[in-house]
Amino acid sequence: STRQRPRREPGGWGGIVLRKIVIAASASVLTTLIASFATAPFAAYHFQRMNPYGLIGNALAIPFVSFIVMPAAVAGTLLMPFGLDTWVWQLMGAGSEKVLDVAKFVALIDGSVRGVRAFSMGDLLWMTAGFIVLILVRSALRLVGLGIMIIATVSAARTVPPDIFVDRQGQLAGVRGSDGRLQIVSRSASRFTVDRWLSADGDLRKANDPGLRVTTACDRAGCTGVLANGATVSVVLSPEVFEEDCKRARVIITSLLAPEFCSKTAMVIDRTQLNSAASVVLYAKADGFVRLDSRPDSHWKPWYGRPLLAATAQSTPAKPNTTTPVSNARVAAPEPTIVEEPNADITDEGAELMLP
Repeated sequence: STRQRPRREPGGWGGIVLRKIVIAASASVLTTLIASFATAPFAAYHFQRMNPYGLIGNALAIPFVSFIVMPAAVAGTLLMPFGLDTWVWQLMGAGSEKVLDVAKFVALIDGSVRGVRAFSMGDLLWMTAGFIVLILVRSALRLVGLGIMIIATVSAARTVPPDIFVDRQGQLAGVRGSDGRLQIVSRSASRFTVDRWLSADGDLRKANDPGLRVTTACDRAGCTGVLANGATVSVVLSPEVFEEDCKRARVIITSLLAPEFCSKTAMVIDRTQLNSAASVVLYAKADGFVRLDSRPDSHWKPWYGRPLLAATAQSTPAKPNTTTPVSNARVAAPEPTIVEEPNADITDEGAELMLP
């Protein structure tokens, strides 16, 4: 019988090598795509950031990592006992520099980083459940998982953000203006807290952005800001202005004890309430405001200390969307003081409060 020669692949050895490289590169890109798809909801939930071009960056960086950085790391570890590893670490450093160059290139692409408003844990869990069904079910039912993910993503995108943020000291507020973005109402602001508020709002600005205080007016006794519907929000720092501000403001925020008559005409967040509620957010409604506390009674823990006042949802009577002009005593504020907090506790409830 005649012996059959082994079948030669078209293109010879060069074609074989090229196909293997294409297959390996395709598998790497597909793996990166799946990993990016799986981790994107968690990155958006925890950091309120999306990187739409991350796949491009990973695809460009993987060859340097796979063929230079990782092999050099292994070789360097093996050669280190013999003192022959210097050139290997230099090679590894050169590969790492290329990875950083790729990261810088992708970061400079317009829209490479996009802010995402904070969404609820429920939406994240539904996204996760849908992804698990999508990858584990082998039948056509996997499309159910894709549908769950789409519905959860739409729900997260439709999250309604708060109209007013109040820090736990009652001296700083974030007010949603007519352009739909936050304005900071305070004479001095914690960079940490403001950055967290902006991040939760999907806003890429930083605490020192001058655009955050365009509509803010301040004097030594406090500051005022204006909501999208024209209502005034007042941060009171001195008791002498309570009588004036309580008459014209829809919301009074203060670290002091507000007089009782204030609550008859305005929504009041003062020291007593902040002692029990920590930080607060408010949602503007047609008939007033809905309040949400970062530390309601249902979340009370022994180390919080005994609440002084129950923190519940409150509303104030509706007022027309016309407000008294800002007092002549309130003038355009000088450049506010940005308070650096390098040792700020990252569990600060004033910064963590984002959603119901």
